[in-house]
Amino acid sequence: EAEMPDINGSVKKPAGTKIEIYAYNKATPIRLTILHKGEEIKNVVYPILASDDQIDWISLTLEGDLVVTAETAKPEEVEGTVPVLHIQGENVGWVYNAESYNDYADGAQIAAGIYSFEIYGSDKADTQITVKKGEAILHQETLAQGYQSFTLTDVEVDQDIYIIYETLS
Repeated sequence: EAEMPDINGSVKKPAGTKIEIYAYNKATPIRLTILHKGEEIKNVVYPILASDDQIDWISLTLEGDLVVTAETAKPEEVEGTVPVLHIQGENVGWVYNAESYNDYADGAQIAAGIYSFEIYGSDKADTQITVKKGEAILHQETLAQGYQSFTLTDVEVDQDIYIIYETLS
């Protein structure tokens, strides 16, 4: 069997031709849509490949028109790709972007990147604040009652960030 070359655009092939389709995405998550004979047979978002072993091969025998579309996936379509800031606990203070001074609310989506966070304690009680990236603790600090704060700089946001407030007695 002769190897079929990569196709970009349109080409005519006879019915019965064996086709292999795969998404090779090392730079960005993509949405791959495959229509065969007018029916959708695949519509899936693939995250960025960590290795070639993760390639999903789709094999089919051509029986009619085939339309393959690959496009950059929207961040909200890719599970886990839009980090979320979680602010948890009682007597929570405020969390700001230290560069823009925009405040963050619990559940805010943050584009991946490097950030500095200015984190304020509670005005009602002494507070221990733990900052986590995923499961890893990045910083832990105790702030006295009365709008005390600290700044956490150069935080690489590539997964969910948790800011956990614990009231101290």
